[in-house]
Amino acid sequence: MARLRQKTSILKRVAEFMAKEGKVFGKIDYIQSEGTPVRYHFIHSYFGSWGRMLAMLELQEPELFKQAKAGKVEEPKAKVVKDTPVKTPTKPAPKAI
Repeated sequence: MARLRQKTSILKRVAEFMAKEGKVFGKIDYIQSEGTPVRYHFIHSYFGSWGRMLAMLELQEPELFKQAKAGKVEEPKAKVVKDTPVKTPTKPAPKAI
């Protein structure tokens, strides 16, 4: 029973990470990523393979998996309008004699 709770916890944390990043990672990409919530060693230990973990992830956390598969949805950025400064005419410097 405890093993099932641990698997569920791992799946939830990995699903949230992938949804936040906006992509479904491959094994190598996940290992090389910074800030992963669970080390690959534990995923391999609990699920046996990366593919099996992804299959269970799709079954257990379908909404987070869809978010990760859809990619990162970026909010449209507001355009920044810069005011152009008005140049005031300057007097020429007096010439030295």
